[in-house]
Amino acid sequence: MMSNTYLAARRGLARLPTLRWWCATHPGEVRRTLFAAAIVTVLAACTPFGEEGTTDSKTASPGPSQQQGDPTRPTADGGGGMTPTQAPATPMVRIDAAEGSYAIDAREATGDELGRFFDAVRSGAYKPSDPRCTWKSKESYGSSHDDCDGRQPSAAAGCTEWCDAVEYCAWAGKRLCGKIGGGVAKQSETRDPHKSQWTRACVGTRASAAVFPYGDQSQVGRCNTKEIGLQRPNAPGSLAQCSGSPTDLFDMSGNVGEWEDSCDLTVGNHGVCDIRGGSYKHPIDQTGCSADVLGDAEIPYDDVGVRCCKDL
Repeated sequence: MMSNTYLAARRGLARLPTLRWWCATHPGEVRRTLFAAAIVTVLAACTPFGEEGTTDSKTASPGPSQQQGDPTRPTADGGGGMTPTQAPATPMVRIDAAEGSYAIDAREATGDELGRFFDAVRSGAYKPSDPRCTWKSKESYGSSHDDCDGRQPSAAAGCTEWCDAVEYCAWAGKRLCGKIGGGVAKQSETRDPHKSQWTRACVGTRASAAVFPYGDQSQVGRCNTKEIGLQRPNAPGSLAQCSGSPTDLFDMSGNVGEWEDSCDLTVGNHGVCDIRGGSYKHPIDQTGCSADVLGDAEIPYDDVGVRCCKDL
């Protein structure tokens, strides 16, 4: 049965003498025109969102703010034009120790950078290979991070599992900070500045780990700790005074906690690992260079992120 809409349209066309004459004398053209119009209509209806005429964040060309040099959105060439799955060239700080020289990221990874890593994994552009993380499926990478209430593209990334941190560093051509000289730090060594890469970078030239990156006494307001009331991670390095004895090493205290390559993988389903430096949720006395708590490797804590190291 013909619809009322179709019949009304046909009656309207019939009132146009010239068009009615053309339809009567060119039946083949009418059929071809109607057929082409139907195809265009079907194609338009079936085009998935995000392929054309949308601004899907994972596929759209970068806007002006992304193309300019922004310290919270570094690119592999130091400028714009970064592909969606390309690892960032995060600035690093060199640490020279008698036990071995290495470099450490000057800041924590941002939500945007970790999001690029998850895109790389799920698209197949990067294949996780650490044998300790074979329990994670490709699809599980970033599943919790995507829904993280605290995720902001330019802020330090939270909602990070330990394997996310391990593989993120490998994707970036580095490793999760562990033992000075290479390998995994034993959990009995994490507070020893002669054994732990993270601790040595935090204390700098000071001999004791029972200090803060900026000095021997805590100073409220220098770093993003519970006392300042921000209640979320901020952009790494945005508190310039939250730096250590290497003056261009930021946020080793507070902001987000940082996974360390120091685990007991026999505990629980997938082990427990060290989290360093405290976060915005912790009072200042829990954010020093000796701050060290254990977390379940499989839990994406909303205030825990990642910083990487590289052996030299």
